[in-house]
Amino acid sequence: MFYNVQFRGIADFNSSQFNDDAYFNVSEFRDVVDFSRSEFRGDTNFFKGQFRDGCNFYKGRFNNADFRYVEFQKIISFNSATFGEVEFDMVSFKGSVTFEETCFLESTSFHNSIFYDYSNFEKAEFYGETNFKHALFKEWTYFRTAVFNKKTTFAGAISKETILIEDTNLSNLTLAETNIESFKFVECTWPELKDRQVICDEILNLEKENNFLRLEEIYRRLKKISRDNNDEILASAWHYKEKEMLRKRLHHENKWTSPKTLFLRAINNIYWAISGYGEEPLRACVFLLLFIACPLLMAYQFGPFYKVISNGEIINSNDHLVSCWLWYLPLTKITLDGANISDWNHFFKAAFNLLITIQAALFAFALRNKLRR
Repeated sequence: MFYNVQFRGIADFNSSQFNDDAYFNVSEFRDVVDFSRSEFRGDTNFFKGQFRDGCNFYKGRFNNADFRYVEFQKIISFNSATFGEVEFDMVSFKGSVTFEETCFLESTSFHNSIFYDYSNFEKAEFYGETNFKHALFKEWTYFRTAVFNKKTTFAGAISKETILIEDTNLSNLTLAETNIESFKFVECTWPELKDRQVICDEILNLEKENNFLRLEEIYRRLKKISRDNNDEILASAWHYKEKEMLRKRLHHENKWTSPKTLFLRAINNIYWAISGYGEEPLRACVFLLLFIACPLLMAYQFGPFYKVISNGEIINSNDHLVSCWLWYLPLTKITLDGANISDWNHFFKAAFNLLITIQAALFAFALRNKLRR
């Protein structure tokens, strides 16, 4: 309709209705453009268009729209607009752009787009698959109370400032191949799996079970940015999931052929069993009490014993059972004068000293993590 047209003055399409397909491709708008409250009932094409001044699409209604390779040189507003399927691929947003309360009903793509200035997606709703792959954000980007109803990805996107996502459900946000360090998550809702917070990628991975190394790396990076933002609750959640992915990776890796893998698998399984990766103080406390109680059974069954004469026979006596038990424990100075202490008793004393000390440290570590949360 307006193919390769130059609009040299103000282009006022306020409250216009386009009943058929609308073509503005390769057109140039040299002055202010107003499409506010306009309705595009057919497909809309702005392919390779140029907007040299401000542009307003406030409350515009689009069916399918093509904005590929468009250049917006000044401030642009899509606030409260509604789109069907829309492509903003390779678009240059040289001025600030706002998509506040904008509704994207079908698939949305910002592939390879460049945001030179501040961009705001507050209360934007994405109901189809959403793609910000390889987008470049040169200034702050803000998603507050946004809705991502289907798979959303920022894979390969780069931001020189922060992409702030606040008060948003992230059940459909995938983080694979994403520059996670560019993001800051504030009061967001994460999906859950077996009563633990996870990322969307882990749920998608259930059918494949072959990307545990990638998930482990994502959780490690999430843990780091959570600690940088002083969010200890999330840092603990991501620490647990990082170790879980390590455990699963070791279970599938090299099976039974690698001694190193077997050793790491055993250490990781023990770490999980006795302290929940340092995140469950109650479990760590139970095992600590168990390890403290074990020497009592050891002392009863294997000594050290005192030799006494009963009915003319030399027998082992348990009259000093408590002292023998305390002798096994660390940080106790118990001497068993006259007791028969074997080499095995010394060996188990050293083993219990090491085991109880390590478990006490794990309990203190888990308790500290709990209190910090």
